[in-house]
Parts: sequence; structure tokens; C-alpha cells
Amino acid sequence: MTATGTIEMTGYVNLADSTVRSGHQIGTLPQGYRPKTTKRLIVASTANGTIIRIDANPDGAMRLYPIIGNRATWIGFDSVTCRAQ
Repeated sequence: MTATGTIEMTGYVNLADSTVRSGHQIGTLPQGYRPKTTKRLIVASTANGTIIRIDANPDGAMRLYPIIGNRATWIGFDSVTCRAQ
């Protein structure tokens, strides 16, 4: 986290199932690194033309939502940012 309270994410997550299911939780942000309100983040994926949104929630849950398409084997977090509490 930066001095201004911005969470900077990097890396990627492999998905066990290549079908992106709406609302599937892929992780939990630790206390102190959670947004005050739900933040909607667009992330990279492996699939041809698939666009995925991740909601980072105040309880720390990070949930996937397919926007266009629903197939991916991994999603990337490089350059993804949001404000912490």
C-alpha cells in the first residue's frame, strides 16, 4: 500500500475452472487493505476477448464477474489499484 492509501496489486491467479462464474470468490484482502465501499476493477485474462470484473468488497472478498465472454485460465492484477479504508 502506498503512503496515500492506494492498494497496488500485481501478479496473477490461476483459475481451477476455466469457466468464469459470476460471484465466484478468488481471494480475500487482509484487514487494513480493504476498500470502504465496493470497488469494481477490470482485469486482464487469458481468453480471446474475455473481459472480467473483480469486485473488491469492504469485507475483503474479491469476486469475479464476467463482462464479455466467460472463459479464462488465469487473471492478471498488474496495474490494478484501489483505495484502502
